[in-house]
Amino acid sequence: MGRGRPYYQQMRDDIKKKIQCGDYKRGQYLPCEKKLEEEYGVSRTTVRSAISELVQDGYLYIVRGKGTKVAYSRLTDNNPNLLSFTEIVKSHGYEPQILQRSFEIIRADEKLAKKLGIGAGEEAVHIYRVRGTDDEPVSINDSYLPGKRYWESKVQNFCLTESPYMRI
Repeated sequence: MGRGRPYYQQMRDDIKKKIQCGDYKRGQYLPCEKKLEEEYGVSRTTVRSAISELVQDGYLYIVRGKGTKVAYSRLTDNNPNLLSFTEIVKSHGYEPQILQRSFEIIRADEKLAKKLGIGAGEEAVHIYRVRGTDDEPVSINDSYLPGKRYWESKVQNFCLTESPYMRI
């Protein structure tokens, strides 16, 4: 480790570089803290500080009792146009997945009815989806739509497969 900058920052930057260039692959566990201490010649506190910052920045995540893994994605979108989850994920080279989903017709309470512009007690559609890539969750979508408008158009089919918002 060189002089001038704190060791944890140097270590953080080195691990980030290894992730970006593919030395550490998505989903791969990092070496244990002890090995990182030896590799970088630093204390456990320094290792933990570097890892903590990489977790906060989304490069790593901790699996309790197992270790620290390289995150599956750092999906960001700098496009000023509105894009769907599918478009963003595909633009980063991943294949989008629906990991969990549910669909139900409910009766809107007063608060929900007001937000949807329908009467209290009228039908509303509740759609819940966990979207991801490589079997890892990336996005949770919990949506409510006015029921009358969507039920007749076979909302259950396209809400569970495509984006219902593209059809509105």
